[in-house]
Amino acid sequence: MAADQAARRLERRVYNSASAVVAKSQWAVSSLVEDYGLAPDRPVVLLMSLKMAVPEPHRRLTWAGGWRGWRAAKALATGHRALVPAILRGNGYLALAEALRGFSRRAGASFVVKSRAKNADPRFLTRRADLFIERDEDVFPYTSIELVAISDLCVHFQSGAVLEAALAGVPSLSIRVPQTHLEGYASFQEVFGAKPGSMQNFPGLVWSMDAAEATRRLATAGLADFRVDGGARRRYIETFLGFDDTQSSGRLLDVIESAGRVSGAGRPAAAPPA
Repeated sequence: MAADQAARRLERRVYNSASAVVAKSQWAVSSLVEDYGLAPDRPVVLLMSLKMAVPEPHRRLTWAGGWRGWRAAKALATGHRALVPAILRGNGYLALAEALRGFSRRAGASFVVKSRAKNADPRFLTRRADLFIERDEDVFPYTSIELVAISDLCVHFQSGAVLEAALAGVPSLSIRVPQTHLEGYASFQEVFGAKPGSMQNFPGLVWSMDAAEATRRLATAGLADFRVDGGARRRYIETFLGFDDTQSSGRLLDVIESAGRVSGAGRPAAAPPA
């Protein structure tokens, strides 16, 4: 019994002295909230981390972790000489993470980072988050939906999380990053474009900035500067989602039944004539 109590005291001391905690399961997150002082009534600033393990040289060389001299040498060796000045100036991803941490502190918020194993995050990201969650296995409701739902601001890199945040009525900051590995897709501008009124730039709900601009803005802004405009959200939902009543599955089944492919009793109907 004495040994168990000593182990618990040591565990609590370790968690209390940690600069960040990495959690990989929902029960662990609940334990942290209940046992280690992450107050459920604090605001939440959520960062959906950037997928680094992609064939995009800017993020793999300029924004990766590790010594900048080594990354500059690697850029030269792999034919990316143009990236060397940016690498030597500093790491924009690190600066953004530090700005988000400072922004969260001023707002009295928890800075939470949501990742996936395939993102291959640089270590500096886990060290600057209050809570770092890496979880892939949930189907529905998956972790990002749950986290967005409790967030006061969602920050992402031109991610599909913009739609999840809009549905939940959560403002989002869409950080523009090079997407050279995706530019060949026909839907590239529709998904990643940043023209005003687009999916990733909708004033009053979604703010679009590059990393440097976002870092400067976050240094002086507060949560009130990212307040959702109800009218903007309604227009966004109508334009990009169609509905926000969460009844899409029911409507889909109605369409299938009305087409005669499934009978009203739930039994397969006769095949339509050829």
